[in-house]
Amino acid sequence: MPHPLVALVVRHVVNRWTVNRWTVNRWTVRRWADHLTPLVIALACVASTGASAAHAQSAGPLDAPAVTTAPRDRVGGSVVHRLPPVNTYSIWVGGSVGTYSANANENLHGSLRMIGLQWTHDLFVWNGARFSWVTEILPLMLARSEAPSNRVPLWLRDAQAADPVLYARYHEHDATGFGISPLSAQAELPMSARWSAVVQVTSGVAWFTNVVPYGRATQGNFTVSPGVSVQWDATSSSRLALGYTMHHLSNASLGTTNPGMNSHIFYTRLSSRRAR
Repeated sequence: MPHPLVALVVRHVVNRWTVNRWTVNRWTVRRWADHLTPLVIALACVASTGASAAHAQSAGPLDAPAVTTAPRDRVGGSVVHRLPPVNTYSIWVGGSVGTYSANANENLHGSLRMIGLQWTHDLFVWNGARFSWVTEILPLMLARSEAPSNRVPLWLRDAQAADPVLYARYHEHDATGFGISPLSAQAELPMSARWSAVVQVTSGVAWFTNVVPYGRATQGNFTVSPGVSVQWDATSSSRLALGYTMHHLSNASLGTTNPGMNSHIFYTRLSSRRAR
């Protein structure tokens, strides 16, 4: 849970936040603030840990012996190993097995398929788990969705009489998009010499050529995607992973309506590790 003082400050800022002469839906932003505050605190802790480690290393005596192993810092009762600069480059492909509205968990009878490119930078090892910063680009996103029958207005149920533009928004339609997720992180938990479990959370924005998922939603959306995978080290530099992620897409009530879309996605990821 976030510290009460942090939550109070965030909500005070939200209460005074206006954009382009109209006030953002405060309840929705408060809800997003409650969700994002723990993430901000966690990222701040990671940053402060790295800064403290760098300071501890640079503040040592000039005649100290050369360090031949990974530098270490003690946090509480655990040892943090700062890692050498190693980057991992990945490509992954995934598709959904179900899509549901985020606000009411109604079946959208659609799909979401995408290709992702990731850059992962190792930060440190803590209690055996490897923590990394992740930046992701989604160059191709293919979405298909339609409104649940009970969400279609009566005057838009007859294709002959309805406005064709509004009719298309509520009935099955496709959209092509792209996205970027710069605020992302992962933890790699070793299970054996060549197998590990990976917990990853990506967050960012996406834009589509059509409204997603339906109705008076928007073409631009925010995204957050927590997931887990099982990873196999094929060689010293190549890795293969199979995983699942729950991809959440929402406009944060910046549009007229915000049904949102939750997609249950299974994916395959191929990675290559390279020292800088």
